[in-house]
Amino acid sequence: MATAGYTRPQTYSSIRDDDDDALDIQIDSDTTRSTAGEGVKKLHGQVQEVVGVMKKNIDRLLDRDVALNNLMTRADDLETSASTYNQTTKTLLQEVVGVMKKNIDRLLDRDVALNNLMTRADDLETSASTYNQTTKTLRRKYWWKNAKTNVCIAGIVVAVIFIIIIIIAFNRLGKK
Repeated sequence: MATAGYTRPQTYSSIRDDDDDALDIQIDSDTTRSTAGEGVKKLHGQVQEVVGVMKKNIDRLLDRDVALNNLMTRADDLETSASTYNQTTKTLLQEVVGVMKKNIDRLLDRDVALNNLMTRADDLETSASTYNQTTKTLRRKYWWKNAKTNVCIAGIVVAVIFIIIIIIAFNRLGKK
């Protein structure tokens, strides 16, 4: 369909198939994996799936855009030469142009919907990143809280053992 001289660009996006660094999610501990980490990985997979679907839809959209632009160019050429034809030919040509304009309007509506989908995917990616950061912060907070509790319990146990040793020592000294 390149007869009118319009072809779609081949590079249209900064997203590559191997661009996983943007959503690289790592878990701090090698030995423990929480269900939250698995949820983030699942979310990452879903985001990758949405990105793949979006790439396919963008390719289809751009191919349709090229075809419609070529058709629009051809229609404009036909419209300029239509002055030599009779009134019936002019009427049919105007109907075709009207249908094409409706199709272009539909294509633009689809483009708006696709942009909304891309925005939602970006928001989902941002939410996943924020969720990952929040889980790391909470994990650290509760680790410190648990460590403080363990130190307090150890201190109490040592104090009780020390008191027991002192009582036993005084009892032995008192018996002698």
